[in-house]
Amino acid sequence: MQKKIFLNLNILFFLLWSLQSKAQHFLPKWESGGGLSGFIYQGDLTPQHIGSWPSLKTGIHLWISKPINSLLAFRLSGAYGNLRGDEAIYANPEYRGSRAFRFTAKVWEITPQIVLNFHLNSGLIKSKSFYLHAGAGLAKLNIRRDYSRFNLSHFGSGSEITQGLQADLQQKLPSVRLIIPSGMGIRYQLSPRLSSYAEINYRILFTDYLDGFSQSANPNRDDHYYTITAGLIFSFGKNPLTDCPKTR
Repeated sequence: MQKKIFLNLNILFFLLWSLQSKAQHFLPKWESGGGLSGFIYQGDLTPQHIGSWPSLKTGIHLWISKPINSLLAFRLSGAYGNLRGDEAIYANPEYRGSRAFRFTAKVWEITPQIVLNFHLNSGLIKSKSFYLHAGAGLAKLNIRRDYSRFNLSHFGSGSEITQGLQADLQQKLPSVRLIIPSGMGIRYQLSPRLSSYAEINYRILFTDYLDGFSQSANPNRDDHYYTITAGLIFSFGKNPLTDCPKTR
């Protein structure tokens, strides 16, 4: 399975490189971007596989990028936002209303990333690009868990959930975590110096305590979050350049 995935990634990289070599594109020296983000929690306190959209919170995304060629760029990305989860908003399963765990968290993150660009047409103005990005970085977390609505009489003092809650309260909540961001986006070039973009960015955290609960919820699955961002990109450099070899 791993060999098949590796082979597919190599094929994708080769196809992208081949397509880039056939077109000329505006290649700035530097780019910077920023936008508004929606932060969506995905973990034990929501039954929805796509995350807790009813608890969506807002944030900002800022970055600076160094294009290497029309295919590859290095990006230093930073983000700040809020996360929230409240399982009492879900009617099913019924126990969620009695357990009623909730949390809030502030998130600061910084992540170096690699960006692969796929240009959908070769025009210098108003061109569309699809891109993939991935990297690794650090997230600073300020987590506040809330179990004040927990109905002890419903579960009983000897239940697995109650004992799990006692174990969770002995657990120190994470404050700084290694994160692995990855995602995709699309940009639309408005002029040689200005573009708009929209992207989705998923974070792997390697912890089940993003929401403050594990043993009393689902200790077999880690928590994650992702963002959806829309914003603007500014391109800098004295002259529009191309990275294609000249033909004779």
